Amino acid sequence: MKSESGQESMANSVYLAFKEYKREYDKKSHVFTNPQQQKTTVVNPPDTEITSGGVSEYRIQFLTASRKLADNSPQLKGLNPVDFYIDGTTYKYTYGQSSDLSEVTKTLKTVQRKFKDAFIIEFRDGKRVK
Repeated sequence: MKSESGQESMANSVYLAFKEYKREYDKKSHVFTNPQQQKTTVVNPPDTEITSGGVSEYRIQFLTASRKLADNSPQLKGLNPVDFYIDGTTYKYTYGQSSDLSEVTKTLKTVQRKFKDAFIIEFRDGKRVK
């Protein structure tokens, strides 16, 4: 351990062990950290603002996560297709998308059977309206 080659060997062993641990951890949690492992939809974080013009689009927000979830993640409870947007460092998952609020309201009841805290959000001109 006093020699440079011994130190390099130890450092390499620690690195490889951590790399294997992380790979197994990500596999169990269904999280992909390598963007080449999964098709990716790039979503720019919307600026949250109140606007007066444009067409409104309604979605159901049902889940937030600190990391991007795999499409088949058990945390999504079978909802498909889902979308997400990024707000700060949080991934906010949505389901359904329509300019007809009454249609989204009907869908909300179905989503709330799986996610009781789900709620409707509004986007206008591609930006989240609060």
